[in-house]
Amino acid sequence: MSNLKVRENVLFYKRDTYLGSEQGGVKLNPDVSLIDCAVGDSQWGISPKAREAGNAFLVENVSAYPHDLFYEELLKPAVLARFHASGVCRNQVFFGHGSFNLAERLIHKMIEPGVMIGVGPQFNEIPSEFVAAGGSYQPLPVYPPMFDFPMRAVLTRLARGDCSVMYLDNPNNPLGRLLELENLELIVKTAEEFGTIVVVDEAYGDFVPDANSAIHLVGQFSNLAVLRSCSKGLGLAAERVGYMFLSEKMAGLYQPLDVPFEPSLYAATLARATMEDGEFQAQLRDGVTKSKRAVTSVLMRAGFQILPTHPAVSIMTIFKHKVNVVAMMADWGIMVEAGSCFGKTHPGWDDSYCRLRLPRDRDLEEFCRRIG
Repeated sequence: MSNLKVRENVLFYKRDTYLGSEQGGVKLNPDVSLIDCAVGDSQWGISPKAREAGNAFLVENVSAYPHDLFYEELLKPAVLARFHASGVCRNQVFFGHGSFNLAERLIHKMIEPGVMIGVGPQFNEIPSEFVAAGGSYQPLPVYPPMFDFPMRAVLTRLARGDCSVMYLDNPNNPLGRLLELENLELIVKTAEEFGTIVVVDEAYGDFVPDANSAIHLVGQFSNLAVLRSCSKGLGLAAERVGYMFLSEKMAGLYQPLDVPFEPSLYAATLARATMEDGEFQAQLRDGVTKSKRAVTSVLMRAGFQILPTHPAVSIMTIFKHKVNVVAMMADWGIMVEAGSCFGKTHPGWDDSYCRLRLPRDRDLEEFCRRIG
């Protein structure tokens, strides 16, 4: 049998993902109950309005394709209303089965498979997907002791003019750090001079005020894509709802590549109700801030360093010099994402670092007791 005619770059490809990872190779202590601080979904449940919309949903409506694209009238107005201050037009908003699905579409259908840069550590799977498409990834790491955002290195690298795309998760995963909008604007402006696309992944964006979103820059530049998710803060992880704002020029190029009928009717119904529930979003941010304050306090008293992070984002990175913090947490029955899982985007990231998602409210007291 002849060899299949597949792209050469996929023959030895291995996805860089922390899904299914085993605590950096260490085993959780079986003698204590598990506290899951690894999985990045929302532990705060769903919006009460989404629950009402789900209970009222008529399942018979899923039996046929809609005559028009239902999310045009069902979900798009809710998204545009939420970000009306950005001035973005209807034809600049697109939907998919989660933000990763939209990033994948940009990478495989639209962006030139040249060089992607990004500030490491960051979410591994987007750079990994870019490599699968035939490109290469070059991280610009943060360094101790302050772990400052490497703005000068970013601008210098962009000025070389050979980058197809810069990928930036904001808030950052795994740090939970938020890059200020004025700094982001400078990056996008510099990238535009060299034809470099900037993809800003705001999967954790619902934990911070909407005024911080790069969506407010979309109307000013030709090279900007902003990805958003309903999975992390809004509680719809299993429904796979993502949306994307594109600059006018990019939207015109992307429109023929778009895929209709995404997300599903039921998912769009829940997402719309959630988008319109401002009280739920405010309570979410308030609850996360209080929980993070308690967790940060007990970790610092126990001698852990907390890397730069936003007080309302549900994840953080903790560090202890020359200590395997992943093994330490595992011995206490606390599951985290090992720092080594982010090695593709920061070669120096080992298991003296870990990403910690805030524990569920029911586990918060026990978490603090174990750490303390």
